Amino acid sequence: MLFKTWKVLLRHRAGVVGMLVIIIMVNAAIFSVIDQTFFDQRLITKILYNPFSLSLQDKLKPPNANHLLGTDLLGRDLLARIIYGARVALEIGLLAVGISGFVGTILGLIAGYYGGVADSIIMRIADVLLAFPAILLALAFVTFAGPGLTNVVIALSLRSWVSYARIIRGQVLKIKIEEYALAAIAIGCSNLRIMVRYILPNALSPLIVQATMGLGGMIISAAGLSFLGLGVMPPTPSWGMMLNEGRLYIRTAWWLSVSPGIAIFITVMGFNLVGDFLRDVLDPRLRNVR
Repeated sequence: MLFKTWKVLLRHRAGVVGMLVIIIMVNAAIFSVIDQTFFDQRLITKILYNPFSLSLQDKLKPPNANHLLGTDLLGRDLLARIIYGARVALEIGLLAVGISGFVGTILGLIAGYYGGVADSIIMRIADVLLAFPAILLALAFVTFAGPGLTNVVIALSLRSWVSYARIIRGQVLKIKIEEYALAAIAIGCSNLRIMVRYILPNALSPLIVQATMGLGGMIISAAGLSFLGLGVMPPTPSWGMMLNEGRLYIRTAWWLSVSPGIAIFITVMGFNLVGDFLRDVLDPRLRNVR
């Protein structure tokens, strides 16, 4: 199966591009957090600059040989801050998708398998949450609870679990009437064993695709909250905050906004391309199309 997946990946050029983008971003995030416990200074600053180091005499320098993407208002190297911002973006995205997927999977399993009152209550809660735009619900929560990484993750997870719950519920409704599921019921397996052993593994394919593409959406939403000043707080670099800092200088220092904007675009595109590839691999109806 793994060999076939790699063969499909090599034929799926967009998937290869997306995978390379994700590998680069993950490596940037890993290198940006290796600190003085292991090295004299951050590993990334052995090649680049410290993303927190101020140099007022170098402020608003355009891209040049010393600062490949230029410097910001306080003379900090923009490339180093964008690379460090990759850690923040991926951390928020992975945590939010993990929480949403976990909660949505459990509730979707319960709703689809038991039906009745449990299904009605869970789906009505989902309908109520779907009536609110996701970004407005996140804004309301962060405004009430305050900015910060933890609150941003919770805010983005408040409504996102609904998509995972609806997907799993639909899969469970189809799978629980299959012969192997009915056979497990007939031989007296417990409900928990049936859900975990027989239903969930066969319902994960669309969930994996949704999670991969959902990562891109989480990164955009987190950047939007940071742009409004409700995300990760300074001095920690975040792409949305960097966009906000550069918007007033778009005519005189265009690199302040263009660089983080391109980073967001490339990262989200990478996750979307990989999600498209996974859909082709995991969906048997599309497996032989390409």
